[in-house]
Parts: sequence; C-alpha cells; structure tokens
Amino acid sequence: MPAGFFTFATQILISINPPLHMIRLIQYSENHFSVTQSKEVMDIIRNIKDSQINWIDVEVVEDDIIVEQIANCFGIHQMIVEDILTQDHLPKLEVFDTHLFFTLRMLHQPGNENNIKEEQLSIVLGSNYVITFQSGIDGDAFDKVRESLKFDKSLLRTEKADYLFYHLVDSVVDEYVNILEQLRDEIETLEDEILTNPQPSEVVVGKIITLRKQVSKLRKFTAPLKDIVYKLKVAPPKFILPTTLTYLQDISDHLFRLNSDYETFREMLKDLMELYLSNLSHNMNNVMKTLTIVATIFIPLTFIAGVYGMNFNNMPELKWEYGYFFIWGIMVATAFIMLWYMKKKSWF
Repeated sequence: MPAGFFTFATQILISINPPLHMIRLIQYSENHFSVTQSKEVMDIIRNIKDSQINWIDVEVVEDDIIVEQIANCFGIHQMIVEDILTQDHLPKLEVFDTHLFFTLRMLHQPGNENNIKEEQLSIVLGSNYVITFQSGIDGDAFDKVRESLKFDKSLLRTEKADYLFYHLVDSVVDEYVNILEQLRDEIETLEDEILTNPQPSEVVVGKIITLRKQVSKLRKFTAPLKDIVYKLKVAPPKFILPTTLTYLQDISDHLFRLNSDYETFREMLKDLMELYLSNLSHNMNNVMKTLTIVATIFIPLTFIAGVYGMNFNNMPELKWEYGYFFIWGIMVATAFIMLWYMKKKSWF
C-alpha cells in the first residue's frame, strides 16, 4: 500500500456523501478469514491490511460516486473509471504499473427462465487486492468462490491475489458453459417436439429464433475472451505469477470448447429451421394434393353435366324415362374409376 494512503483517502472522502450501495470486503490468509460490509468506502478502506488478500466487491448500478472514491484510493486511472461505468463493454484488458484491469460480461440464466440476464463485470487486480465492480443484477457467479474461502484448507487461502482473480474469471466462464448446456437441452427438446408433432406452429419458429439470439449473444461475449486470456498469460509476472498460468490454460480450454459448440449449435438450429420448413412444405403439399384430386375428379363430371345441360330438342336422352338416373350412374361410376386409378398409382 502506498505511503500516506489513508491520509490521502481521508482528504478525498471527507466532503463526499456516502454511497447508497453495500460494499463487501473479504479478507483472508492461510490462517484468517473475515467479511466486512459497509455503505461507506472509508469503513472498508480502514480495514484493508497489507498482510492479507483483500477482495472488495462493489455493486455499481450507475453510481459513479462510489467508483470515483475507490479509484482515487487505489490510484485507478480515470479512463478505467469510465470503462467501469460503461455497461456495454466487450471483454477488455489493460495493464498499468500498479494494477491490472479486466472487464467482461457476466451472464446468468435463472431457473426455468429462457431469458439470459447479463451485467458488466470489471476486475482490478493489484499486489494484494482484487476489486470487482458489478452492475447489480440479482445474484452472481461467485458463490462457490466465497464458500471455498471459508474453509481453512482451501487452496485459495494459501495463494496470492492472482489466484483469486483466476477463480473469479473461471467462475464467469463456467457460467457460460452451464448456460450453453441448458441451451443444448432446449435445442434437443425442441427437435423432439418438431419430430413428434410436425404440424406448423408459430411457437416453434419463435423458440428457434430465441435460441439463435441467445447463442449469438453468448458468442459475442465469449469469442473475444480467447485473445484476452492469451494476453493475460503474457502479462507482467508481478500480476500473474507463473504458478497461476497453468490454471489460465484451463480457461482457454473452456473457451475453445465454447467457440466450437457455438458453430455446432448454429448448425443444429439451422437444421431445425429447415426441418420445420420441410414439415410446413409437406403439409402444404398434402393440402394441394387433396385439392388437386378433388378438382381432377370434378373435371369429367363437370364435362358430363355441361353436355347434358345444353338446351337442344334433339338430344337422344332428353325424353328418355331413365335418362336422369343413367347420367347420374355414369358420373358416379366415373368418379369411382378415377379414385381407384389414383389409389392404384399411389397418388394419395
């Protein structure tokens, strides 16, 4: 921690109103674990100890005051503050003399909901601290990390801040994998639904379009991460220790798998749409076949009715006592003969 740190921080914060959102400070070492919560940045700053790893978890929710306060205390560049407050950033990595800045999207798909919720996650990594800025949706991907820190024998408790940083990023990527698996189940269920009930339905089209949008959203946020993680591997060793580089390879493997699955899912959804359109075309063909059969049968019947509907005095059957029934017999026989012929040819 730089000299005069607390004095400088106090001078900055003395005239600023306290923020509205709760800040959580998790401190740990091999033999220590504690959690401090407060609405005031200064309460958190006073509890920071150089001898321990300090994880400061902040909810932003467009509250620029709290971000400015923490940035001033830790010497975070103003451009980074703007990036933290910008809620539509693609993954980004910036390396400075005293800290490393990393931002990415954190996704969450609650329960049985089809909607994927997203929020901006910004992480600042220093020598003995990690600061996470979340945009404040309900829940995050870090519950397992918090639970792991509570155990005395946890590997997290014995490692440096860069190992915590790795676990936070890995938790976000694991959530990507979980969401992708849920999408896989939804695609397979939809495929069974289309095969079981081939009748056209606007609901099916809506599901396919929704799934395509969700896959595209995932790909948009994860595709750039592969290059960012590679940059992390070549970051200065004062931020990412050699012992942690091996774990970063695990994240790279997950991202490689994700990018491969995206292409597979896009093809699956394309095939589903083609299958749906094929069923739609098949049903339309059945309708047209029925109409064609009916029209074909009525062509000779219309001809016969037209001939005997002409008003000529010298038509042979006009004065015949059984002429009306005779013509009806011819028409019915013609219809049955045509139906028998079409059935023999397997036209229906």
